[in-house]
Amino acid sequence: LYLFGHGLDHRGAIADGARLLGGQPLPPRYAFGYWCSRYFPYTDVELEGLVDTLDRHDVPVDVLVIDMDWHRPGWTGYSWDRDLFPDPTGLLDRLHERGLRVALNLHPADGVGAHEDAFAEMCAAMGLDPTTAERVPFAPTDPRFVDAYLRVLHHPEEDRGVDLWWLDWQQGTDTDVPGLDPLAWLNQIHWDDQVRRRPDRRPLLF
Repeated sequence: LYLFGHGLDHRGAIADGARLLGGQPLPPRYAFGYWCSRYFPYTDVELEGLVDTLDRHDVPVDVLVIDMDWHRPGWTGYSWDRDLFPDPTGLLDRLHERGLRVALNLHPADGVGAHEDAFAEMCAAMGLDPTTAERVPFAPTDPRFVDAYLRVLHHPEEDRGVDLWWLDWQQGTDTDVPGLDPLAWLNQIHWDDQVRRRPDRRPLLF
């Protein structure tokens, strides 16, 4: 435990905290604006209608968070629900044209099921037979899984236009490495990946 006794010297407390714990990276400017998020199974038309409403009321929204209904039903998912979002690329393009950043919700704990678009590719990366496997297990401490998790599941969506990920708590607190919380580790994995892949952009995780 650490006690910082600085009275009203808040700047001094923050400076000493940074000396002990490391500096805080500066978030991108848009992160300081208005974020709109609601757990609701919006369609693409409804989401754009929501943005229209915010514009009419002069609410300067900066980030649109699409909760877990962006993907097919279930807590964990990586494939767009085409009933709600028949053209996700077009939607993201239109939202970007309006100056919005888009975040998608993630619950990785259940791994990658056979119903996912990327199931066969994930099986290949993990040495599993897609005709017999029912699921690619979530294995955040396995370098092979982490590589495929980023390369197969997330990079294509980032290339499509997803700006940031909401790493929601759903993983429990245990991994194969004693004392390593999977949520904290996932944050580190995604952060490092953003630094590598997008050196011209300030990283951000929600």
